Amino acid sequence: MAFLENVAAGVTANAAFVALTIGIGTLVLVLRRRALLRFWGIREVKKIRVYISHLRITQGGALDANGTARTYQGSVVTQLESEMGGQLKGLFSTSVPGRVVQPAWIQALLLVSADVEVQPAPGQIEQIAQEGTVVSLGSPGYNVVSGAIETNCNSPVKFVSGNSAIQLPGNLTITNPLQSVVVRLFSGGRYWFYAAGLSEAGTAAAAHYLAKSWERLDRRYCKSPSFFVVLEVVGGDFRTARVISEAVL
Repeated sequence: MAFLENVAAGVTANAAFVALTIGIGTLVLVLRRRALLRFWGIREVKKIRVYISHLRITQGGALDANGTARTYQGSVVTQLESEMGGQLKGLFSTSVPGRVVQPAWIQALLLVSADVEVQPAPGQIEQIAQEGTVVSLGSPGYNVVSGAIETNCNSPVKFVSGNSAIQLPGNLTITNPLQSVVVRLFSGGRYWFYAAGLSEAGTAAAAHYLAKSWERLDRRYCKSPSFFVVLEVVGGDFRTARVISEAVL
């Protein structure tokens, strides 16, 4: 009898531990989902468009893998921005263990069913998505959306001097190609995110930081719809950028 009681106690303890683990895991996912909706501004309209730089190559302006000029002409996007766009999109496709057998109401509680697309910047401002959150990567030189954010959202953080510098609040200016900015603005009833630098590595660093550190930014700026962060690439790797300044806008 004592043996059976010990077995039953062990089974009960294991079951309680499993239930507690599942409960804590579910709570973490629920809180993350809530923060995700809040930070990216998609509580109501669950739609995000990530626009990446759109380069137009004239005939003879492209080089092949061997550095030889070719006759290609047309539109291209940058590799790093495409990768970072995919990383941002991946934030909204987190898998949940046992999803196949879960009731629909549990999936709705844990998952963020957002319409997220990564697209080359359009040629005209009028072609920018009319609803939902907008994320723009790169300077206005190659991204019409970035220029629209600077102008239409009255961004105090903007490119100047022919896109060779970035102006910050307080009449400060960035000219270091290893530095970049992440900006969130609230305008027209929705969020506009702007991640850009003075070099490809700078823009990649800003986008990577936004994707990896959004939870930290949410905790810091949960009551401030608009803010900016200045980053600097360390050690030649855009994934190791450090924050050198930040503030509410």
